Amino acid sequence: MISELSPSEAQGPDPAAEREARRAARASVAAKLAELETAPVVAAEPANADRDAQRERHRRRLLVAELQRAGAPLDAAEFVCAGDLEVTAAIDAVRGGFNVIAVLGGSVGAGKTIAAVDWLRDAVADPGRWFDGKWYWGDTRPMLFVSAPALARWPRYDAKEMARLLQASRLVIDDLGVEFADAGGSFQATLEEVIADRIANRRLTILSTNLDAPNFKARYGERIADRIRQSGRFVSVAGPSLRVRLASTSA
Repeated sequence: MISELSPSEAQGPDPAAEREARRAARASVAAKLAELETAPVVAAEPANADRDAQRERHRRRLLVAELQRAGAPLDAAEFVCAGDLEVTAAIDAVRGGFNVIAVLGGSVGAGKTIAAVDWLRDAVADPGRWFDGKWYWGDTRPMLFVSAPALARWPRYDAKEMARLLQASRLVIDDLGVEFADAGGSFQATLEEVIADRIANRRLTILSTNLDAPNFKARYGERIADRIRQSGRFVSVAGPSLRVRLASTSA
């Protein structure tokens, strides 16, 4: 027995209804895509965010370790590697570049040591120097950070130890003026030899001191001051003390 079709079934699907159904489907898909585009992605990728944070913490630990290996103080190394470093007058002067040698002079706490360690950090942070998680110096000598009192005790007649000073890829001599001024002029002779040799071989050097330019010249003599004038500059820096912030970072 053959059943009769209703008039609507006999005519087939309604084209208008099909168009409306397709339009509604497209609108639904568009709405879902819009939701995906505007949805926050932080909650959706907690694992990736954690991994990135862990990598950054590991990278900072490696940088601090390399700066310490160069002789930089731990508190200063941690301060410059913590991120979002405030650009002080001292940092701005160093980042602005210099010929071969720069002397950062100014009041206590003006950020001279921090600027010098930040300068070393720039070299350590070069990704081209890292292989398998280790720092690689290639054909260059390691950089070196030495305080003025430590330089006063430096074994001047030990060729290997003097080579560390003379051939370091970057050298910082910190806090000139606080060392003991020996009557025999031993420190003066060591300092002049280091400055003269490094200038002659165009090896970058930063000196820091609490002395101003006239007192620096009076303490270390015309010969050293003249070499600095010819191949670098004396930068007088000032600003609020960083000592409190440095202490809070390392606490």
